[in-house]
Amino acid sequence: MSPTTVTELWASVISALGSIMLLWTLYPQYFPKELREFFNKYTSIIISYFNPYINISFSEASEDRFKRSDAYLTVETYLSTKAPKTAKRLKAELGKDSSKVVLSLDAHQTVADEFRGVKIWWEVKQEVKTSRSFYTPRQETTMSYMLTFHKRYRDLIIESYLEHVMKEGKEIGVRNRQRNVQPACKIYIA
Repeated sequence: MSPTTVTELWASVISALGSIMLLWTLYPQYFPKELREFFNKYTSIIISYFNPYINISFSEASEDRFKRSDAYLTVETYLSTKAPKTAKRLKAELGKDSSKVVLSLDAHQTVADEFRGVKIWWEVKQEVKTSRSFYTPRQETTMSYMLTFHKRYRDLIIESYLEHVMKEGKEIGVRNRQRNVQPACKIYIA
């Protein structure tokens, strides 16, 4: 039987969405882990086949674990020139000399960039993991920058744009350091 009025149509759509949400909440509890992993693996393969965008992640964590990744810091420096102009939510911190405010992207913010006519998006991702330790449960936050672009520009982005970002980021970092360089001690001659 087909719906005859708009209200009946909306009622059937809402009923179907409610059923889907109920099944989605029951899915992790009642399906075996192996079946969920199999389903998730092939669902992501099917979705990626139809998704025309590629993502590249620059994680804050480095192999050293006590130091931030150089690539992450370079991307952060590069985006520091783009973020204040277009982002809607920014994070303010004091610079190293503690007198100048430095603006950067806040978590879950996106900034668009353009390179040789190609539109590129940078997004700040924040992942919070809670340790399940009984004595000291704590939250660990990891940040990353996600670069998103259309797959037809893969060669341009990988071969040229990433090199451009690293070069520009390092140059901006050098300029900022040169501005902040001050003599370590002042010598007064009487």
